[in-house]
Amino acid sequence: MLASMLWAMMRAFSVFASQVAGVLEKTRLLEETRRRAVYLEGVTATSTALRAAANRAEMLPIIVEQVARLLRSPNVGIYLLASDTEAQMAAARGALAHLVGERRTIPGGLVGGILRSGSAFVTRDASRDERIARRELFHGLECVTGVPLVSQDKRIGVVFA
Repeated sequence: MLASMLWAMMRAFSVFASQVAGVLEKTRLLEETRRRAVYLEGVTATSTALRAAANRAEMLPIIVEQVARLLRSPNVGIYLLASDTEAQMAAARGALAHLVGERRTIPGGLVGGILRSGSAFVTRDASRDERIARRELFHGLECVTGVPLVSQDKRIGVVFA
């Protein structure tokens, strides 16, 4: 009697666990679909906005705004290579806006490191991360990411957000 009761409980629990697993999988797929839709919306919006730009000087602020919107980040900046040894902040907003026009020597520093490695940089505490030489620029920011800008297989700059 006890064994049959336990067996019935185990079957019921197994059915319940299968249903929970199904719900979790559907939730994961729905979230993945939503993320993909947001990404595609961002690509479409950026493409549409860039069509109105006549040159690079007009494109950069559009790119900064679209990155800010997509990543929900008030602080975005784009460094572009000015020469083999320098990168210049070409466009920015938020806490990085005052750096527009600033030139940084590379290969040193974070910009140079990202350009050299071709890899993204992510930190969860920019004001304390030792890889960042000018931590005061990111004071109070929890997360900062930098990714290389690549055109025709050539690294041409870095986007920070």
